Amino acid sequence: VVRPQLLKKLDASLTHRLTLVSAPAGAGKTILVSAWVQSARKKGVAFGWLSLDAADNDPGRFLEYLGACLEEGGTVIDIDVLPNDLGELEKILAKFIQGLMDLKREVILVLDDYHMIQNKKIHSALQYFLDRVPAHLHLILLTRSDPPLELARLRVAGQLVELRMGDLRFSEQ
Repeated sequence: VVRPQLLKKLDASLTHRLTLVSAPAGAGKTILVSAWVQSARKKGVAFGWLSLDAADNDPGRFLEYLGACLEEGGTVIDIDVLPNDLGELEKILAKFIQGLMDLKREVILVLDDYHMIQNKKIHSALQYFLDRVPAHLHLILLTRSDPPLELARLRVAGQLVELRMGDLRFSEQ
């Protein structure tokens, strides 16, 4: 089912730092965003997609996969050692951000099933990343529950697009 109002709302993610698609299982989050990503790809937008599971709660593994997704978007990143503490995580993320600075096109990074991430170090690292990424990188989180990120601050700053169950629910129209 084509839902142009939702695709248009996702188009706004290209002018925001974070897009949060939060709804219960079976609500159509992944299908909606994957359809939108295909249309964005036709417009020359690069993207990386990471489907998360419980094993991705290891900070080193999470960063390794995140780096691979960013490389799909055209970023060159060299990771020597996979970190475990937050200081090391931030050093690696600083390398990711530095690699993103050279890109001249929009990059969308989709993290699907983010509710599977329970590690506080990863949440802190992702917040660090969000606070510092260049304007041409846009993060989309697909989740069943709101992540422990500074959503209110992003909302007030006009850097958050939100799609929730009320948006995904079918109307009579």
